[in-house]
Amino acid sequence: MRNSGKESVDVSKYLIEVCRPCHDEIHRIWPHNELAKDYQTVDMLLDAPAIQPFLNWKRKRERTT
Repeated sequence: MRNSGKESVDVSKYLIEVCRPCHDEIHRIWPHNELAKDYQTVDMLLDAPAIQPFLNWKRKRERTT
């Protein structure tokens, strides 16, 4: 496989279970290697400013269904 100059990160040790909408949003914001490098815990992910608009929307939706 050709390496395009990107750093290889083993993402398998950073897996968490989330619902499909959350999974899709997380990967819309961050690629796997950035998640593995910069967001190594659920708390780090939940505290990230980039995910806050989605979390606020999701919380409101959960309360109304």
